[in-house]
Amino acid sequence: MKELMTVFAACAIAGAAVAADSNIVGYVNTDGENGFTVFAPMFIECGGTDTTLGMITGDFDEFMDTVQVLDDTLTTSTLYTWVDVTWSSATPVWTSDFATDDSAVIIPRGAGVVVSKSTTTILCSGEVEVGSVVIPCDPGFTVLGNPTPVKITLGDIDFLGLEEFSDTLQLLDDSLVTSTLYTWVDVTWSGATPVWTSDFATDDSGVELAPGAGFVLSSMNGSTVTFPAAL
Repeated sequence: MKELMTVFAACAIAGAAVAADSNIVGYVNTDGENGFTVFAPMFIECGGTDTTLGMITGDFDEFMDTVQVLDDTLTTSTLYTWVDVTWSSATPVWTSDFATDDSAVIIPRGAGVVVSKSTTTILCSGEVEVGSVVIPCDPGFTVLGNPTPVKITLGDIDFLGLEEFSDTLQLLDDSLVTSTLYTWVDVTWSGATPVWTSDFATDDSGVELAPGAGFVLSSMNGSTVTFPAAL
């Protein structure tokens, strides 16, 4: 669900000062099941240009809920836990060592992380970025997600440099098991531009991705992925 707010209210949630020339701001509550969620923040910091770990908030369980950053082999490179690092009944933050507040850690725009949660809702707020989001992806696995506060389709995303029949896109369920696998194929078998297909016959370009919804891209030679502008 998308809800736009006043500049003051949204920036207050994001913990940022209100600028007179701020762009459109808002927040998104992402509803889902308990367990794992591949997620990409949909905003940038109010008055800034970055997406940070601290923008992923919600009614998380302290010491239990985590955010994982995965490398190109889908192995956890960094694990953050929801903890009050002051040990004084303050609001918990994401921390990698139970002592450091890692809220300011930058998440590249469009990059996905894995949120393990006891709650069903993730709250993300900030400023809506103007323009498209371009992500260079190295060969191997890349965790990505819809970095806009609006629904988009697989066909709205431009994938440059993919290898037909070899490169895939996976949607994962709340156990991080592949729920749907799409392959980059010309389903007309006539030399047309390939599309994502789940059965080598159906054009699945119309499959929707909710705000923040993540997926795993597997590319043999890498790719440049461009998400459409939200505005």
